[in-house]
Amino acid sequence: MRNVLIFLLSIVIFIVCFAGQLSQSQVETEKFHFVIHVSCLHETTKNEIESYVKRELRKLGDVEINKDYAYTHGLDIQAHKNLIAGTTSISFVLVEYVETIQSLKPYLPEKQLMEIRMQMIAVGDSNGISPTYIESRLRIHNPQWQELSDICKEVIVDYDVKYLEKIREKR
Repeated sequence: MRNVLIFLLSIVIFIVCFAGQLSQSQVETEKFHFVIHVSCLHETTKNEIESYVKRELRKLGDVEINKDYAYTHGLDIQAHKNLIAGTTSISFVLVEYVETIQSLKPYLPEKQLMEIRMQMIAVGDSNGISPTYIESRLRIHNPQWQELSDICKEVIVDYDVKYLEKIREKR
């Protein structure tokens, strides 16, 4: 009797654990895969911007930062530090990477799509993914008025509310 009880209890525990993992995998959403490019001649400023932006993106929970070609979105950041005025102008450009052939499918016949794919392969673009401009922001950082981390946070939160949240709702 005791062995049967232990056996039934282990089955119940197994089912509870398995059901928990199953529900967790169902809840896990598709992630945004970002690539970040920061250019700035002032190395310290470049590293700070990159660090703050990556931190804010990770805080969103469903964003991964990728360095390979498995990304869906990109953030191109250009910064110029004015040493005389003590300010930094920062341009943030958000892009979405779209498979070129998929985006043309509704408009072109299959034969023409195949020709385009062959041309892309001939020039070395085997993945056929191109950036599509989404939105840009220009900010001026003056350390006397606002922290650099606050500017990065403001931009990422704004992108999240205006763009990424709409994609999440459609999933």
